[in-house]
Amino acid sequence: MQVLPGIPLSEGPVLIHGIPPRCRYWSVQLFLPGATTNSQAQCLRDQEFKLAYDGSFTLVLSKIADRPKWAVNWIEVPATASRCIFCLRAYCPNVGEAFLTPDVWFGQRGEAFRTAASEEEALATAGPAEVLGDRTRVYGMWPAQNGTGAPQRRLAQVAAVNAVLLFLFDPACSPIPNILGHWNPLPNVTTTLPIAALLGVLMYKAAFAAVRLKYQNLNGSKGLIPNVSVAVPDPKGDLKGHPCHLYYTLPYDARTVDVKIEGYLRGGFTYTSVHCYGWSSLIPDNGEFRYDETLCPESEGSDRFVLYITTKPTYKGGVNEIDVSQEPTGLCLIRLIYPDSKDEIERCKPKMHALAKGKRD
Repeated sequence: MQVLPGIPLSEGPVLIHGIPPRCRYWSVQLFLPGATTNSQAQCLRDQEFKLAYDGSFTLVLSKIADRPKWAVNWIEVPATASRCIFCLRAYCPNVGEAFLTPDVWFGQRGEAFRTAASEEEALATAGPAEVLGDRTRVYGMWPAQNGTGAPQRRLAQVAAVNAVLLFLFDPACSPIPNILGHWNPLPNVTTTLPIAALLGVLMYKAAFAAVRLKYQNLNGSKGLIPNVSVAVPDPKGDLKGHPCHLYYTLPYDARTVDVKIEGYLRGGFTYTSVHCYGWSSLIPDNGEFRYDETLCPESEGSDRFVLYITTKPTYKGGVNEIDVSQEPTGLCLIRLIYPDSKDEIERCKPKMHALAKGKRD
């Protein structure tokens, strides 16, 4: 996902030009500061884009009065909006393939875009695009691990905790050694080191307990019974996300049992995926993610799948398993992209129940 914050809308149309990412599904969305709801009017999905002869697309963001006559791919912005956040989502890129985020032009050139006679003229006179960081995106499939327990953050957490401990027990800058007694080598080893180790453990436990409590009190997971409850999403969508990206919420506890989930591969929606998130936000590293093209159907030609959440995968061919040995408790989210209707959401509601460890129906 590429997010471009603070795009100005008050100086005329914004021009976005690029090549569609080679992936399972992609879309763009505008987030408007102060909006009470995320509207589908500020979204365009892959199948709605009209491409040029060379396979590229040009998208215009503007108010109704500023829409260029040539703009085919267009997203309306409210007349009162002065800025927006632009989001490009690309789900499941082709393995081994990278893609570039699109070029963006805005600012004083907006008036020239509005009066241009054609898309080609607008692009020809646009000049250099805005400089964007991290322009080359995903090389193949990888999970976006940006939670509290993400690998790149664990090292920072360890460094921060150890720095605090070193400060607390450094005789040059901390009062603790004086509180504990005379600072000499023997008390230092026998007294302060065990206390420092205990404090480190308590600090880590407190940090992860806070994260766990935060996720367990999310609106979508409150009051749900692990391995039993399935929360059906609101068809109107969520203010914080895409109005047509909905999620079934299934809490799981695979410490002593395996959890069986039965669901639909496609149903009346564009794309679906299954992802397990531990309560501490540590995404399991191995086999944590499945989407419709990597889920084996229940039987040949079937639109249904069976998946097992387990801490002891069997690695049998044709069996869908998610290894949660690193995070045996948490939330399983089943994503629905552009479901056809509220009735379809209800019809495709997944089922879940607990099984004995290693049992496969």
